[in-house]
Amino acid sequence: MTNGMTNGKALLLALAVLALGGAGYGLFQLGGFGEFSSGIASACLLMALVLAWTASYLFRVVSGQMTFIQQRRQYRQAYDAFTTEALQRKFDALSPEEQERLLRESGQLTTPPLDAVPAAPTPIELRFSALRQQGRCALMPFLMAGDPDLAATRACLLALQANGADLVELGIPYSDPLADGPVIQAAASRALKARTTPAGVLEMLSSLKGELTMPVVLFTYSNPLLNRGMEAFCAAAAAAGAAGLVVPDLPLEEAEKLSAIAAAAGLDLVLLVAPTTPAERMGRIHQASRGFTYLVSVTGVTGVRTNLESRVGDLVGQLKTLGDTPIAVGFGISGPEQARQVRDWGADGAIVGSALVKVMEAAHGQQGDVAAAAGRFCAELRAGLDA
Repeated sequence: MTNGMTNGKALLLALAVLALGGAGYGLFQLGGFGEFSSGIASACLLMALVLAWTASYLFRVVSGQMTFIQQRRQYRQAYDAFTTEALQRKFDALSPEEQERLLRESGQLTTPPLDAVPAAPTPIELRFSALRQQGRCALMPFLMAGDPDLAATRACLLALQANGADLVELGIPYSDPLADGPVIQAAASRALKARTTPAGVLEMLSSLKGELTMPVVLFTYSNPLLNRGMEAFCAAAAAAGAAGLVVPDLPLEEAEKLSAIAAAAGLDLVLLVAPTTPAERMGRIHQASRGFTYLVSVTGVTGVRTNLESRVGDLVGQLKTLGDTPIAVGFGISGPEQARQVRDWGADGAIVGSALVKVMEAAHGQQGDVAAAAGRFCAELRAGLDA
């Protein structure tokens, strides 16, 4: 209301000044000064406009309204608010890593980066650390979940633990296992015929909580993982009691993304190195692998071999110079002698898959105790590694 009254007064004053200018123009005309009156009248009109603006400004000052400087300040504040909102929208669109980098460069974030804060050791890291202190090589059997059925798998896991296994690699059956040889492919086919599903495998694993204390590393391919979603799969696997994950057909660039997701769920993503891997890429894989690095002992698929390639020992030594991550050798270890050879090369673990699967298949074919057969073979491997 006060603003309206003040503005009205200013308008009246401006009209009064204009009226005076018009009256002055008329007086000049009546007095016979017509030849000068046009210029003088224009000057009077200009002065009237200046006086009107001045009067309006004075009324705003006297009435307590904002001055010209305050008005400019308000415009500046509105502009700053607009640009701040625009910048905030751009900032929100950045990735968390880019946001953190910008905040650190501007000095607004002084806490250490997340990767600079030591994380608590994982179950796999703890197991390898304990074995190193004992001077022992880890024994890691592989078996296909659901072969011949999930009940047998459950019993076999407990039997392996009781007979010296330090960790276990548990395969989730898949219809197109590119990295597997004929023995494990056949095991996957049998498991699928028994209607084994990823959800069923995790349910079985979850039922072993409180009984199974050795770390379980799930072996799966990218398609089943992507079908469920990386985040959902990792969360479900961790909730079931898994400690790690191996995805052999996932390239390093995609594996780096999955590794962060797996770590957030509490899983170690284990990466594979082959004899044909270039040295520079081998170093990147070894640095990115979590829990341990899986060194494939042969070029090709899984399967039993009578001899291991001698250059595996050189690869173990090469990886040892690239970091402290434990190294486990797999693909082709058929018995205690080869497991011991892997130990003598300096590896931290020996992974035995096809040989164990064949023992279990034979026991099932003879209608024997599959879990007992798996336990006996595991005990032989353990004795060979400790000899």
